Amino acid sequence: MKRISNTIGNAFYGLMAAATVMALDAVSGSAQAQSSGTVGSIADKVREDLGSVGKVLMVGCGLGGAGMVAAGLYKLKQASDQGGNGQVKYTDGLWRLGAGACLVAIPTFTGALTNTFGFGTPSISQKTTPF
Repeated sequence: MKRISNTIGNAFYGLMAAATVMALDAVSGSAQAQSSGTVGSIADKVREDLGSVGKVLMVGCGLGGAGMVAAGLYKLKQASDQGGNGQVKYTDGLWRLGAGACLVAIPTFTGALTNTFGFGTPSISQKTTPF
């Protein structure tokens, strides 16, 4: 059982390592593909590539938050089935619900900040940036 919990616990580090490798690959790949271009064109390509990583993170926050909310509801159900006196406490479910709600709120909050600072309306197909 410990081995499974260690694997699940280390999944976050594996995802972050994969995201780092993808970002570094995008930077080096764009620099090699644009080797005859100007510094400005290389910088534009890198900015476009890294913008896609941000969109993937927003989707990951939404899906991860939905999963945390579901896990929190499941823990609350387990605690209510045990009458609150078993191994599962109500606080386990409430913490997971709170963390899931925060993760779901991150994309909405960043969208509101984007509109507040005048960067335009964010959309998935938007290719222009204010910089």
